[in-house]
Amino acid sequence: NKEKLRMSRAGIVFSHYMSKLLDHGDDGGSSSSRCHVIYHGSEPAIYPPLNKKEAREKFSLPQEDGHRIALAHGFRTAGKGWDILEKMKMPDGWSLVVNSSKGHYSTENLDLNWENAENILDLQRGFLSEEELSILFYASDVAILPYKVTGGSGVMFDALAHGLPFIATDLDFFREFAAKGLGITAKRNPHEFSKGIKKLDRNYFKYAKSVEA
Repeated sequence: NKEKLRMSRAGIVFSHYMSKLLDHGDDGGSSSSRCHVIYHGSEPAIYPPLNKKEAREKFSLPQEDGHRIALAHGFRTAGKGWDILEKMKMPDGWSLVVNSSKGHYSTENLDLNWENAENILDLQRGFLSEEELSILFYASDVAILPYKVTGGSGVMFDALAHGLPFIATDLDFFREFAAKGLGITAKRNPHEFSKGIKKLDRNYFKYAKSVEA
């Protein structure tokens, strides 16, 4: 990326964190003046929004009034940090829903044995169409992102487009958006993520309002 930026008049990145990563090239640090931050665009594939009841019916998810769903979605790779999910204790009135597809850009083998996990609803639907993914976001309340490392997250941007705040690992990229009131960052362990879910639960409408704004 630094090499491409040196060859270009300017570049675009999706966060200030990514801009700082590029501000250490061989051009004496001037890369930052040519590196413009434009936040990733995203919008629902289905509009106007489906109501939660209708969306949850599509995936046979819990229908109880007031019940909330934390969604972990994406390519099935170790970098997603899903190894901590099985050990998370969900608050009363919450479900943890997971859907994943094979990461064709990666050869790593992620072996997750969730058959006996009482706290996880694994949809096992694999790759979703844009419309199906939009429905799944409408069915959910929070995006859960326990990444081990990241330079960015398309799942986070898609979730925000559907009105969902997030809880994510305390990494520089996610910190930038948590500072805007769009979600919460936490240390990457089951206990801290469980605490983060409870904090979101207590202040859910405040975070949802910030996401909408």
